[in-house]
This record gives sequence, structure tokens and C-alpha cells, in this order.
Amino acid sequence: MKQRSPWWVLAGLGGGIVAGLALRAWLPTAGPFLQAWIEPWGDLFLRILFLLVIPVLLTALPLGVASAGSLFHLGRTALISLAMTLLLSSLSVVVALGLVNVWKPGKAPVMQVPPPQELTLGKGAGPLAEVVSLIPDDPFGLLAGWFGFSSSAKMMLVLLGVAVGWGVLLMLCPKKISGPLQGGSERVFVLCTKIIDGLIAWAPWAVFCLTCMSFFRTGPGLLSYLAVFVVAVLLALGL
Repeated sequence: MKQRSPWWVLAGLGGGIVAGLALRAWLPTAGPFLQAWIEPWGDLFLRILFLLVIPVLLTALPLGVASAGSLFHLGRTALISLAMTLLLSSLSVVVALGLVNVWKPGKAPVMQVPPPQELTLGKGAGPLAEVVSLIPDDPFGLLAGWFGFSSSAKMMLVLLGVAVGWGVLLMLCPKKISGPLQGGSERVFVLCTKIIDGLIAWAPWAVFCLTCMSFFRTGPGLLSYLAVFVVAVLLALGL
């Protein structure tokens, strides 16, 4: 998988902030254009990224389970992973709750959104947004509706169970049977990684589109509002 320099993403973030604030200040009528031709690109990036979660889950997890070689090794790995997850999750919750209770980053002043006469926004979606809307924004929720589950979280748990079960089946089957099936999963996973490579290259532009429209809508108040949360998150990660 290709490595994209984070500076490009930061450049897209900074460019989106500057462009959004500049258009808000000097060209407040640019809202319909941004909604029709800029914001959908960022939305498309997120939708494709969410959509890739399902094939990656159904290929990478079974391949990882099958690579354990035996149920003993799989069980030992699962117990170690569970113990580490519980330990690290508990530490994360303690640090996060302590930091939030001390700092209270959520008690920031409410941002004032300008009245409609000062900021022009489109009333309907443009043609690009209509095309983007064909891609589901919540694929787990879509599958949950198809299979009769009440929530996307339950659908996700079902897919996790299916992926683990498929991996165990690949591990227990003879090599002449599991080999072609495992090879097919590997090819699908490689295809997903190629698509992710393209998304990584696209990330700076997507970040620009998302931040440009966000700051055009909310103004400079969003910058200080988000800065508090960014500092809080970085401090929590550092601890």
C-alpha cells in the first residue's frame, strides 16, 4: 500500500479552511456552487471508504484466522488479543474521562450561524450530488434493512461472525479445497488495497472539499471550536 505524506493532507485541510473562510467573507453567494460541485467530492470519498469496510472485513479477517494454522494457536491469539483490548480500552476510558472532566472541552461557546440573508446556500442537490447519493452512506445499515436486523451494529456483529467462521473453515479444510478459496479472498483483498491506494492519493482533495464547505457554513468560530477538541485528543494520546 502506498504511503502518502501527511503534509499533503494537512495542506488540503489548510487550503479548505482558507478557501472556505475567504469565500464566506468576500463571496457569500458561492454556497450553491460549493454544494453542487465541491462538497460532493468529499462526500464521495467518505462513502467509498465506508463501502470498502465490508469487503476488507470479509477477506482480511478470514485470511488472518486461517493463517493461525490450528485452533490452539487461534484460541491463544484470541485470548491475548482480548486481554490486550480490555487493558488498553480500560486505560483509554480512564484517561479520556479524566481529561474531559478536568478540561471540559465541550463547554465551548455555541457557534453563531449567520442568517439566510447573509449567506446563500442551495435549496437542492446538484447533479454530482445526485450521482454520489447512489452510493450508500451506511452500508451496514443498508444490509441490516435487507436482512431484517434492527441496527447496523447488529449487522456488523453478524458479518464479524461470518468472517471468523469462514476463516476457521478455511483453516480446517484440506489444502486442496481451501487453497483456491483462500486465493480468491487474497485477490479480492489485493483489489481493495489498490482502491484504498487511490483513495489515499485522493485524500488531500477530499479533505479540502469537506473543510471548505464546513468553514463556509460556520465561519471562523468552527476553527477555535475544533482546536479545543484537537488539543484534547492529542493530549489524551500523549498520555
